[in-house]
Amino acid sequence: MGRGKQSHLHRANKKATRNFDAHKLDNIQNSTILPVIREDVTFDTKFQSIKNIRIPDFKIKKSQYYEDGCVVAEVLAEHDNVRTHGELGFEDEKTLRRNTDYWLAKRPFFVINENLAEHCGLNEVGLFYYLYYHTLSQFHAFWKADEAAMY
Repeated sequence: MGRGKQSHLHRANKKATRNFDAHKLDNIQNSTILPVIREDVTFDTKFQSIKNIRIPDFKIKKSQYYEDGCVVAEVLAEHDNVRTHGELGFEDEKTLRRNTDYWLAKRPFFVINENLAEHCGLNEVGLFYYLYYHTLSQFHAFWKADEAAMY
């Protein structure tokens, strides 16, 4: 690739207002009743990325309150595929860094792997709902474990 093309791609990426896979995310966003925000800048000092920001594909802004005091204000969701991110469970370095950032910042998140969903014959919108509620349950359990470990 010539130098001129690289410069053009660099400028195009800087001016981009949507992720490259945005058209694939439209179906999920348009089919869900959950309060979803797309490609919203998320800042956390625990993120290892430049300027401590991440831009998840989805941010589900629905506060969930539990009787024991646990509150989940938002859940992050990513839509991956094998070509860009690697196999689920065997992610490439960049994707693993993203997931690690979410984990270290104690941000509940889940990943929908487009290829795995297709291979298993799963509807991505249904999978989105399932993983959202599963993530809430899992985060609540982790919160309880952290609380118990403090005493």
